[in-house]
Amino acid sequence: MGTHLAIALLICSPVGLADDGQEVGDVKPIEALLTTADVAQTKRLLTDHAGCAKRGDSKAIVAVLRQMSVFDNEDFIGAAKDGLVYRPSKADRAAAKLESEELGLRNKKEIEGLVHERVSAVQAASAQLLGNYPGNKKVTGALVRVFKDKEFRKQRPIACAAVVLSLGKLGHRKSEREIYSLFKRQTHAEVARACVRYFGLIKCKDKSIVRTLCQELSSPEPANVDGASNPPAAYWEQRWKTWNAIRRDVSWALKEITGQVFRPSEGDHPSDSRKALEYVKKHAKELGIR
Repeated sequence: MGTHLAIALLICSPVGLADDGQEVGDVKPIEALLTTADVAQTKRLLTDHAGCAKRGDSKAIVAVLRQMSVFDNEDFIGAAKDGLVYRPSKADRAAAKLESEELGLRNKKEIEGLVHERVSAVQAASAQLLGNYPGNKKVTGALVRVFKDKEFRKQRPIACAAVVLSLGKLGHRKSEREIYSLFKRQTHAEVARACVRYFGLIKCKDKSIVRTLCQELSSPEPANVDGASNPPAAYWEQRWKTWNAIRRDVSWALKEITGQVFRPSEGDHPSDSRKALEYVKKHAKELGIR
């Protein structure tokens, strides 16, 4: 594996987690991994991107954007912003149709889903690349505009997750409450994880959000199993799956916010949820949590 590709894959990996989902030690910030492309590299990548975009080859566009993601050259911002609002090409639809035939899919919604996957991949790679440019208001603005699109959030969760994570990398706090609202009603694991990591990246100071993170250290369970208002078993199954996906991210985010390590539930071992809540209550003022 080439050095640049290896770094690109690391940059695209979840913050604070190894590929197997286990906790890791201190993780260097993404900007510490970035380098600056020389003139020849920059020209080659921009030429490759232009060719892919002209052909409407979404998979090739994603490959180029990922190569760009190891660099901090502002020359690549235009390509990323274009990708953020990418629309399916004739080539995408033809490829999706061919793939659907190979998979034996005939339902129009399923075929359209394959098209959405291609678009989402381009948007996700673009969002990840834009996370390389802290302090650039136009970059932040482009990400915020896409995030505010309700259809985008609904139809393209993987791309939405990438946008949320990049907003965190850029230190954008103004969408904090909207991202919290998204997190509270989220069942897609990657979006939920991105929201949690966002709170850690910005070192969230909102008391209600931090308290929610403390509570999320514990596995979800009904207060009254036999209660009339208790949701059905399917709800709790999905709720547990989402929690299981985010629990280590929650621990990481709380360490970023408080400087303390609080463990999530693990098998028969209870979580540090109560300990975390007590710590935040006691040290809220010095932590700037309000």
